[in-house]
Amino acid sequence: MTPNNIFSLLVLVAFTDSLKILVYSPAFAGSHTNFMARIADTLTESGHNVTFFVPIFDDNRSNQLGVKLTKNVIKMERSEEMKLDPVTMDNVTSSFWNINVNSKEGHSLFDPVHKLTVQSCRSLFSNSELLATLRSHEYDVGISEPMMTCSLALFRHLGIQKTILASSCPNFDVVMAAMGEPAETSYVPVSGDIEISSWRKTKKCDFCATQIEQFCVYSGNVCTMIILDHIIRE
Repeated sequence: MTPNNIFSLLVLVAFTDSLKILVYSPAFAGSHTNFMARIADTLTESGHNVTFFVPIFDDNRSNQLGVKLTKNVIKMERSEEMKLDPVTMDNVTSSFWNINVNSKEGHSLFDPVHKLTVQSCRSLFSNSELLATLRSHEYDVGISEPMMTCSLALFRHLGIQKTILASSCPNFDVVMAAMGEPAETSYVPVSGDIEISSWRKTKKCDFCATQIEQFCVYSGNVCTMIILDHIIRE
């Protein structure tokens, strides 16, 4: 979501009656959490009833929520499955400086986050008590980052009709694909490059295609299977 779109959203909600809004923001990286926290606090300041829902991905980030004005915070602690194979974002990011970012190795940059997303989604849809608590609020709007596809399933499950995808990096190639925006690497710079050669652009295109495929498999298809299983069991 661009600054202009955020401004438009805030202007819109400022002239409506108080809304009940669910902001889905997993605790895994400070920059992401702070971005979503600013949205939550701005809406709270405007008089809306905001719930900041925080699935914990990394215990080291469990108290780094960023919200100051929003008081209704619901945490979902790490599941036993997640505790058996602990992943910390500090360990993940430490490898960024030593890895070759290409289609063969670059996927490992996001593997841990994709894995945590799937495990957290499984935990969420196995927690009938938490789902019932969230449903009881009867939210009007749901807001999440586009890469967190489990949030969209949650919003649909809770009967939330209006959803918003918010991102601090909307022009990042994979995020654009997740939001349904065109991300043709022939004219969209990838990962910060401004001027690149045709050969490098080709490699970037290959990398982008790999990332999108991985996103669809892990964050999309796997989460869909989890949710369908939950529906069948119900």
